[in-house]
Amino acid sequence: MEQTMKKFIKLAAAVSAALATQYASAGAVTLYGDGGSINMPGTPSFQVASVYENAVNAVGQELKGYGEITQINGANIGTLCNGCELTFTFDSYIVNSISSTEATFTGGKVNVYLGFGGNNDLNPFTSASSAADVAAASNGALFLTLTGHAIDGSGNTLASTVFSGDLLGLAFTFFGGGLWDVDMAGAGLANANFNTDSVLAAFGGNADFAFDTSGRTSGVPHPGECTQLAGASCVAGSADIRGAVIPEPGTLALAGLGLMGLGFGSKRRKIAAC
Repeated sequence: MEQTMKKFIKLAAAVSAALATQYASAGAVTLYGDGGSINMPGTPSFQVASVYENAVNAVGQELKGYGEITQINGANIGTLCNGCELTFTFDSYIVNSISSTEATFTGGKVNVYLGFGGNNDLNPFTSASSAADVAAASNGALFLTLTGHAIDGSGNTLASTVFSGDLLGLAFTFFGGGLWDVDMAGAGLANANFNTDSVLAAFGGNADFAFDTSGRTSGVPHPGECTQLAGASCVAGSADIRGAVIPEPGTLALAGLGLMGLGFGSKRRKIAAC
């Protein structure tokens, strides 16, 4: 009995190692939503050419906005899915500290949407308002739900530093970055595929995504909304988001069962030979 248990433990360890290898080296995966599909590379880097957000100038204020992922690993979205857009909205980033040169935020929630056909309709510079933009950015299928992940011991999830100008005013450029976890309590169609803990983090365990962002207060689509630092598109920028994707959990489970079956089948053959 003891010998059998040792063999089972060794087999289980081998299965775990095989699954870990498959998990880490997964290739492209086709993901579905909103009546269509998108071919997702195994280790995607999302390029965001346009992100718009409100400006903040005091502790306790909420940072929120919207944007569109335009490329994945340098390939235009249109080459990865036919007639689609991959958009997002974010909110619940609360200013924890702010000065003329830097700001930190806690919290953060992000929803990513995959839209086809009539839901491929985000056009900030031709729309009537940022409210219309947010509606257009969130009318596709809910693809991913994310939450902020701590980047320091104070629980901040996002930090920004001014490159030029005054963060407390209406004219500045900035750069920043943060981390995200997949919110498995959310209903994102691809949540399980991106819940990889593949991004090393010094606080709170590993994260699922890391991102860098930069922006400015010029070139915004609705400047008339920005006189009181209140509009949802008073800051325009771009971002680079890095994560990893795995096959459907069912695929991994079936692979594991197959390996286990091979192991027990081998054992049966040995018993029969005796």
